[in-house]
Amino acid sequence: MFQLVIKCACGTLLFYARKLLRNFAAACWKTNAAKPPLFYARKLLCNFTAKCGRATPPARKKAVKPLSYIDGSDEMFSFLKQYVLKPRTVGAVAPSSKYLAAKMMAGIDFASAQCIVEFGPGTGVFTDEILRRRQTGALVLLLERDAAFCEMLRKKYIGHDHLHIINDSAEHIGKYLHVYGGTYGIKTADYIVSGLPFASLPQDVSESILTAAVEYLKPSGKFITFQYTLLRKAFIGKYFSSIEITREVRNLPPAYVFLCSHVG
Repeated sequence: MFQLVIKCACGTLLFYARKLLRNFAAACWKTNAAKPPLFYARKLLCNFTAKCGRATPPARKKAVKPLSYIDGSDEMFSFLKQYVLKPRTVGAVAPSSKYLAAKMMAGIDFASAQCIVEFGPGTGVFTDEILRRRQTGALVLLLERDAAFCEMLRKKYIGHDHLHIINDSAEHIGKYLHVYGGTYGIKTADYIVSGLPFASLPQDVSESILTAAVEYLKPSGKFITFQYTLLRKAFIGKYFSSIEITREVRNLPPAYVFLCSHVG
């Protein structure tokens, strides 16, 4: 949250800095400097923006929106809004980073995956990678309990084939595998990718979700999730005999990736 506030403040400061530098350039344009003052103004602006986390100065004639300097601002604010409304089910103040998404995808063999299910896709950070890497015809099911996120995802992924966005709890995975997978003879998932915050979900809900995940995951399949602490490792370990853990610090907050499967 602190980093988010800092980014917002930097965006606002940048707005006023741009106005100041434009006035400076206009007032000094007729001087005999070796290069036009606008050159020096833009150079100063570039240095300033670099310190605020944006190295390239914005276009000169574009309308300025200070908060747009936050990456993926629309999704960021939607995510933050849902966190404020439902902190226990959202579980984070910001969407996952692309670095965390890459680590989550590292355990998936997209060449052979026929069915990938995602629990709690939120704004679609992991979904983007799944859709980009999947084989043509591979079935993807997204189970998102939050209606606002579901609406956003349906607009975002309109036109994608073999993708089904479902506004329901992840524990009902079996019902939707039967509905959407039956046509293709698919009864179980090759991979289940989860963005659910097991540390903050009610115990009975977490148990129901993990029980369903084990039931509808292929024997050779993998359940991939991330958590911000290792507090729930033992709990998740009750459902899977093998858990490989890696850490990704380039995320807000840093996260642990759990690659869960059954060995033997």
